[in-house]
Amino acid sequence: MSQPIKWISLTLVLGLVFAMASCTSKKAVNQNQTSATGNTLRVLTYSSLGAESGFLKSVQGAFKNASGCELSIQTTLDAAQILTELKEHPGTADFVVGIDDLLFERGKSFWAVDDALIRSIKGVTFNPALKQTTESGVLHGFFPLDYGALTFIYRKEAFQKLKLTVPTTVSDLLKPEYRKKFIVQDPRVSSPGLQFFTWIPSTLSLEKLKGQWLTLSQGWDASYQLFLQGEAPMVWSYLSSLAYHETKGQGDQFDFVDFKEGLPVQIEGMAQVIGTAQNPCAQKWLSFVYQLPIQAQLTQKQWMLPVVNGVDLPPAFQKISHFDHLLAHKRTIADVDQLLTRFGKEVQGASW
Repeated sequence: MSQPIKWISLTLVLGLVFAMASCTSKKAVNQNQTSATGNTLRVLTYSSLGAESGFLKSVQGAFKNASGCELSIQTTLDAAQILTELKEHPGTADFVVGIDDLLFERGKSFWAVDDALIRSIKGVTFNPALKQTTESGVLHGFFPLDYGALTFIYRKEAFQKLKLTVPTTVSDLLKPEYRKKFIVQDPRVSSPGLQFFTWIPSTLSLEKLKGQWLTLSQGWDASYQLFLQGEAPMVWSYLSSLAYHETKGQGDQFDFVDFKEGLPVQIEGMAQVIGTAQNPCAQKWLSFVYQLPIQAQLTQKQWMLPVVNGVDLPPAFQKISHFDHLLAHKRTIADVDQLLTRFGKEVQGASW
């Protein structure tokens, strides 16, 4: 997640993604594509991760120097559009970077399970808190990159002026005092949005919640911009947003909502695309990206926590890295399907 503009990130029903994003995908994708060669790794990612100031660009030169491989970066506007791009333009990417665990599950038909790649990272020690998820994912071709918890970030001054108390449970969001006071993202086209709507209890009325949010944003970037512009005092975002504001000298202006239900955790990762020629640069990329100094750059370029254990974190991340009220939030694809069908009925007024 790049601050203050991002993502992030992910995860929809494939048919839905294809239907909604097909008209924008061709415009959204950076067409700087190259043909597959033995010394080029063609990576498909989302916009902020592949931006000039993003993580991938920041390590592109170092990767070439270390491996002799070029990193060719293609971008879509949002992580959710990655699956659409793979469907519409097969064979144009060797690797995807920036999908999360839900999007990986949704797009299983796109991924190659390369035993050689999996064996190549056996010496990597992942964060113990993510052990179960990372080990299971790697066995199926999902290579974790970073992770972060999500919650509502709020502006303290705005809460004081409006005489708002900080919510403590999800059901608090339905209270009159929070009407039009928060921004969330559309779960059909935004990975953080999908995280939010699969996290809230299924007993919570989406129809009632619809009357509470100020805006259902098309992506994290747009929602956080509105928040920073003062359109709403609270926005669904990453806990690491606080680390970003801390480095900008704004740490005392923002805080997060510590929900009693716990906070959902999102793991962003990488996968090899099926149907592309076996690329020796893929193994070199994994060896490179799991080095501690490279993982450390994720905190400053991606504003997410590194998945590899033993990375020295900057001071701004110390508080959120030790935050232990995280939710073991296991969702299946069936859960996502049900959520999106329910979203269509209760929010859009129709099933789709």
